[in-house]
Amino acid sequence: MSQLLVAAFLLGLTVAACSHASSQGLPVQCADIGPCTYHGTTRGHQRKVAYVNGTWVICFANEDGSQIRTSEDGIQWSAPTRFNAMESSSSFTFITRHSRLFIFYTDFKPDSAERQWRSDGLVVREVLIQDGRATLGDEVHPVMIDPQGTDFYICAAAGPDGAFWVQTRHVDRSVPEEQLAQDTRLTQTTLPGRLEKWTVPVVPIPVRAKGSIVPVIVPLPEGKAYSFARTYAEVGSKANRLLGSFFDGIAWQRQPTMLAKMTAVQGDDRRMCAVLDEPTGTVHLVYIDGQGVLRHRHLAPPYATWDPAAAGAGTVLHEAPVCAAVIAIDPHVDPAALHVIYVRELRVGRDKRRRTGDVRLMSFDGEQWQERGPISDPATDDNWYPNVAAHVTEDGKLGVLYLRGTEQDELRARVAIVQVRP
Repeated sequence: MSQLLVAAFLLGLTVAACSHASSQGLPVQCADIGPCTYHGTTRGHQRKVAYVNGTWVICFANEDGSQIRTSEDGIQWSAPTRFNAMESSSSFTFITRHSRLFIFYTDFKPDSAERQWRSDGLVVREVLIQDGRATLGDEVHPVMIDPQGTDFYICAAAGPDGAFWVQTRHVDRSVPEEQLAQDTRLTQTTLPGRLEKWTVPVVPIPVRAKGSIVPVIVPLPEGKAYSFARTYAEVGSKANRLLGSFFDGIAWQRQPTMLAKMTAVQGDDRRMCAVLDEPTGTVHLVYIDGQGVLRHRHLAPPYATWDPAAAGAGTVLHEAPVCAAVIAIDPHVDPAALHVIYVRELRVGRDKRRRTGDVRLMSFDGEQWQERGPISDPATDDNWYPNVAAHVTEDGKLGVLYLRGTEQDELRARVAIVQVRP
């Protein structure tokens, strides 16, 4: 055994790595992280990979609980640091600031499966990233504590003014199970960057649904914000829609904006993601419509009209079938570049949730979109549900976390570090 492998074994590092180029010549460096739960990356609106203080950081989960791993080169990964005993990784996300992660997660009861909706509330924990390592903070701060409900599938983001915003899928447990319905709840810190005090939760989009609601919050300049909800089987109409609502700093709009019709397939509730271009204040949204087409729309100040304006008329990025999509932004170029990671569907599993294919990249340079080819391992069609860092690094790298495998009990997490610009 080589000295490198011996050292890696002693430190608990992952060294199962590879490198290749996309069909357009993009350098891609990849690493196998190990077993991961089915929900490891399914919620694309959450952030589970980032570059923090000179270190790549990922969050994922398996039977050993919810974990953090770090790497300075994207090839060798540290032994896991566990921050929660539960293995449901669909119920955590993080915000990055300077040398710290702020991990938001649903503190499920030890004797509770996620589907039973029981938890001790939504909490946040600070993690220091320094010298390539993750150190957990001692305090766990409550964010939303509702004895009659559960908040999970969390979306968290920091606003331009430093305030933290959190939007969740909320399940009301005060009613009989057959009457259970869901909506979204939103809160924010009362002081920028402080974890001790949060506003009373509000309902930004007043729509209830019997199936999964996916929440997304995009904080805007001047204390404004834009909220999204992907609904499934809405109460009263059974509609499946992508809705949006603007907060002007004082109140939410009276009726949400209908952005697109979505599918009635329960497993298709993971098909949207949004980012903010801070210098221009523009919101960029990618989503997959009810026909499986990947689309992009944007909303610029004063946030009155989406472009394209008509519901469902987003710019087509890729024809059907596309089964997952996430978006990142490169703030180090002017104008900011957009990067969309998506899965071109090549295989469908037993229940339509297990849709796999190749993980691909499209980029927008401010003038036109360009297809840049697959970033998953060459000649593989069992990749799915990518998660992407919100921002490209200063030296042009983009981190992507995704799953590989066709069966639920054989899934493995992989990380790809893509050189998106020289």
